[in-house]
Amino acid sequence: MPADLTMCSGEGCPLRRSCYRHRAIPSAMRQDYFATPPYRADDEGCASYQDVEGLRPTEDEIRKHAYHLWSLAGRPARVATQFWLKAEAEMTQLFHDRLREPVEYDEDADEVDGSGDSPSPTDAAGHS
Repeated sequence: MPADLTMCSGEGCPLRRSCYRHRAIPSAMRQDYFATPPYRADDEGCASYQDVEGLRPTEDEIRKHAYHLWSLAGRPARVATQFWLKAEAEMTQLFHDRLREPVEYDEDADEVDGSGDSPSPTDAAGHS
């Protein structure tokens, strides 16, 4: 993930499960967060929303990767499906590796985990 991506805690945002700014893996070096989540309930939108589906590998990207794998293997005959499936699996795994599970907030409670402290987005990702 680029270090210059401003991330979002997702608190109070119904879009957080599909937003890259919430689901991205925080940078271990430096990570910026919005001071206040940018979602606006009055218009049910977010000007900073980035759909995670936009990161999913396209058919063209899979095709290029499959060709690369096939070339590295010496261009064997009659194995196109094998290389397509391998490329698709590798690229899908890379897609999932770029995301973390969304932080779940109890929208009806003042506390998230019962301790009185809301988890920071880095706590939820397992990073300190």
